[in-house]
Amino acid sequence: MKSLFRLALTVLVLIAVMAAFPAISTHAQSADKPCFDLQAADCTLLYGAFTPESGAQYAKGVTIAYSLDVKVGGTTPASVSVTGTGVAGGTSAEDALFSTDLNLTSDSNNQKMTLPLQVRVVNKKLYFNSAMFTQGKWQFLALDKATSAGGSGASLQDQLKSLGAMMGGSATGGNTAAMSAASDPEVQAAIVKAFMSPGVVTSAVTDAKATDGTAVKQIVFTFSAVKMIQSPELRPALEKMVAASPEMGTDADAVSAKLSDALKDTTLVFGVQIGSDDKLLHGLALHVASKIPQATLKELSKDSSSVTGDLDFDMTLKFDLSKIGTAPTVEEPTDAKEFDMSAMFGGMGGGLGSGSSGSGSSDAGSGDLGTTAP
Repeated sequence: MKSLFRLALTVLVLIAVMAAFPAISTHAQSADKPCFDLQAADCTLLYGAFTPESGAQYAKGVTIAYSLDVKVGGTTPASVSVTGTGVAGGTSAEDALFSTDLNLTSDSNNQKMTLPLQVRVVNKKLYFNSAMFTQGKWQFLALDKATSAGGSGASLQDQLKSLGAMMGGSATGGNTAAMSAASDPEVQAAIVKAFMSPGVVTSAVTDAKATDGTAVKQIVFTFSAVKMIQSPELRPALEKMVAASPEMGTDADAVSAKLSDALKDTTLVFGVQIGSDDKLLHGLALHVASKIPQATLKELSKDSSSVTGDLDFDMTLKFDLSKIGTAPTVEEPTDAKEFDMSAMFGGMGGGLGSGSSGSGSSDAGSGDLGTTAP
C-alpha cells in the first residue's frame, strides 16, 4: 500500500493511542482535565481513580483478570486470543511483585495453536516458563543487571530496542514521509485539539456491577473517526501530512473525503468501571474495529494490485481488577536458569547487540465492559 492508505492507518493509531488509558492518567493531576460531555461529578469520579492516593492502593496489591481478542476477517481470516489471571503490587523495580498464568491461542489458515505461559516478577527478576520456548523449565532475566546474560555487552534495554527495531523495521517499509510528519509537534498539537473538539468523543454513564460484584459507575467513551477527520482543528495536521507525501497530491479536501469514507465503519470505544463507594478503578476495556471494503482500499492505494480483499479487523482488550489493596504473595522459582537473549536472537539481523534495524457498538447498561464498552 502507498502513502494514503498508510496515512489512514497512522490516523487510526494516533486515535487509539489518545483514547487509551494513559491519556486519562496523564491528565489526572493537571488543571486542564478534558471531560468531553461528562457531568462534573462523573468527571471528578473518573480522574479521582488515577490520583497518587488511588495509585497507592493499587501498589499495595491487586488481582487482575485480563483478555485480549483479535480477529482479522477477509480472504484469510485469523484470530488470536490471550486470557489470564494474576496478581501485582509494588511501586518500583525494587519491590515489584507480579505473577500470572496465561494462555495464548491462535487460529490461522485452519491451523490452531495453544501456548500456555507463566510469568513472575520477584526480587528484581523476571521469570518465565513456557513449554515451547523454555522446554517447561523456568528461566529469568535480571531486571537490574547492566549487561545481558551471555556477555554480549549490550544492556537489556538496548537489546529490547534492537529487537523492536528488527521487528518493526520491515513492517513499516522504511517509514513514510507522512509518518514523519505525524511526529511534528504542531501536527500532534492539532490532532489533540481535534480529538477534544465537540462531538468527536461522546460518553455514557450507568450504574453497574464489576465482575467481583462491586457496585461501580461505568463510564463509556465512544469515538467518531469521521468527525475527527472532518473537524476544522485537524485541518493543519492533515495539510502537513498530505504535503509531506507529494505522490498523494496536495488536495487536503480530497484526502479528508477519502479517509472519511474509508473509516466510516470504524469503531473505537473505551470504558472504565469505578467503584461507587471506594472510588477506585475496577475495570477497563478498549474495543477497536474497522471494516474497509476492497474497492475503497484499491482507491486509497497507488498499487491496487496489492489489494486482495477487504480489511476487517476487530480487537477487544479487557482488564478486571479486584482485591485492591491486598498484598500479593509471589514465590520465586527454584533452579531457574538465566536467559541469554543474544543467543536466541543472535542469528537475526546480525544479533541484538548490534542495534541494527532493518465496527462495533456499545450498550452502556449491562455492566460488562467486555461487550458494552468493548
